[in-house]
Amino acid sequence: MTSPRPVPADVHRPPTSTGGLPLPEVPALDALGRAPAGYGSGKPGGDDAASLPGLLPGLPPEPTPSPRGGPAPAPAPADRRRPAANRHKVLIDRRLLAAGGALAVTLIVVFGVLAFAAGGDTKAASPAGPTPAAAGSGTAIAAAAGNPQDRLRALLNPTALTDCSAPPHSDSAYADATLICKAPSGRSVTAFGFPNRSAVDRQIGAREAFYVDEGNCDDGQQSTERWTSGADKAGGDRLCYFFAKRFYEFWAYDDKLVAFSTDDADATQLNTWWHTFDPVRH
Repeated sequence: MTSPRPVPADVHRPPTSTGGLPLPEVPALDALGRAPAGYGSGKPGGDDAASLPGLLPGLPPEPTPSPRGGPAPAPAPADRRRPAANRHKVLIDRRLLAAGGALAVTLIVVFGVLAFAAGGDTKAASPAGPTPAAAGSGTAIAAAAGNPQDRLRALLNPTALTDCSAPPHSDSAYADATLICKAPSGRSVTAFGFPNRSAVDRQIGAREAFYVDEGNCDDGQQSTERWTSGADKAGGDRLCYFFAKRFYEFWAYDDKLVAFSTDDADATQLNTWWHTFDPVRH
């Protein structure tokens, strides 16, 4: 009778109990106590037992030691406080926000004070009497605070210009009021009122673009020149030019923001009339 062969002492013996878990299938060992080739890899002939997660299904793998031999570092908790640098940045941002708000409030207060002071100065500097353009006439004083057309009417000589009415369309892009009136001779005269001296200059420049200066107005030639009047020391710019076979006179007053225009087929006749015509109120 042959006695059984002893099993080597270093061969792993399967546990008799796994705490309620089913016992793993343990293969039969060969005569030297080795497991058959391919066991544990799931592939025939494989040898990757070292990659198994554990001895039993579902058990976690062994912890991997750190390179220096110490325990593996624990993962950082999710609720770790923000770094001190970020907290410092938040403090700086809050300080900048507070400083910006204080500066904005200061600027608002300063501009409010300046606007209030400017308003008070304007009221104090406003003249109590009529404007220079409307001085010398009760009608002009009453119309000075009205619209541009009323101001223009107040500046016209009522004996030299009558039946004044506003045209549907003005031939001046720079005048803020236009009236077409009748002279005693029956001639039609257009009066223009301007908001400022710059508008007068632009109107003169626009008309000068129609012609080339050739001589002087009194000789019936196209010209840009200055005119004066010794009686009331008035004066201003005077333009003469031909358009559609008619001779045009356009003249403005330096001391009043007004200008006049009329035309005639006969330049000599128009010049004679112009030297005797006085369209502004005195």
